[in-house]
Amino acid sequence: MTLEALISGLQNQHLRIPVDNYENVRRFTMTGQTESGRNRDNIPFERYVDIWWLALCIGIQEGRRTELKTDKWHQFVRAGEVLPSNPWRIFQLQLLAVGLTGGADILSKPGELIAMANEYAATGLPILLNEALGSQVPIWAMTDFVSNRLKDR
Repeated sequence: MTLEALISGLQNQHLRIPVDNYENVRRFTMTGQTESGRNRDNIPFERYVDIWWLALCIGIQEGRRTELKTDKWHQFVRAGEVLPSNPWRIFQLQLLAVGLTGGADILSKPGELIAMANEYAATGLPILLNEALGSQVPIWAMTDFVSNRLKDR
């Protein structure tokens, strides 16, 4: 499948986070902040997709997906709107999907690919948010958390 075909297939797919985590995702991303409230030490992520991506990686590292009912998800952006601006994310999603499913046929099913990514992110997000919530300086908590997770692997 070409990159253009995959991007076309992503146009109607939504990146999602669990509704229960939405307020804390807003708290730790610049997207939900006013100009006066933008303290980088307290807001370690620029956009929702950035915290979602790290949560996805943590979920994959944990080796489990969290399935939620439709009404338990918050849709924050269409995959086809945000992922093409960072094509490396699309390539990594493709590699992850093939590696996790054992076959390339998932690449022709963008809905399944994004559903899988959302479910892994739903696993990683509470773990990630727990670290940020338990810290006086969330950006350092995130730095230490990621560094320690990488050391353990």
